[in-house]
Amino acid sequence: DIKRMTDLSREQSNIEPIVSKAKEYIKVLEDIEENKIMLDDPELGELAKEELKELEAQKPVLEEEIKFLMIPKDPNADKNIYLELRAGTGGDEAAIFVGDLFRAYLKYAENNGWKVELMNQSESEAGGYKEIVALFKGDHVYSKLKFEGGTHRVQRVPATESQGRV
Repeated sequence: DIKRMTDLSREQSNIEPIVSKAKEYIKVLEDIEENKIMLDDPELGELAKEELKELEAQKPVLEEEIKFLMIPKDPNADKNIYLELRAGTGGDEAAIFVGDLFRAYLKYAENNGWKVELMNQSESEAGGYKEIVALFKGDHVYSKLKFEGGTHRVQRVPATESQGRV
């Protein structure tokens, strides 16, 4: 059953970080108990005391990491997204800004190892895009871009300026 195998391997990869941290935490707890027993030993007492300090400091850090890993993941976190950018009011300058913004998203996708597939684009005469729609595919695309939305505004001297203003 390939679908079941895929689901199980996905679930295993999702819980793997929690399992490894839990094993590390259990090892620290065992080491703390062993060192407490060795505190009375005349030869290893000092060494056990120093190691016990380190282990006691490690314990709360691991507890916090495990708590963070136990937070439920968004069920859509691994999904792909369609990114739509449209020039609003502002004419050619707005289209140039959409082009700049899309290049920024492309660079972000490249840095994250995602694939980008252009679905639709309408180029502007002055450069940039009146509208562009792209499919972003990869690991955790939705979880990293789910809050990207709304209106963006740029205010600058446009590249289309003919008056010579700087």
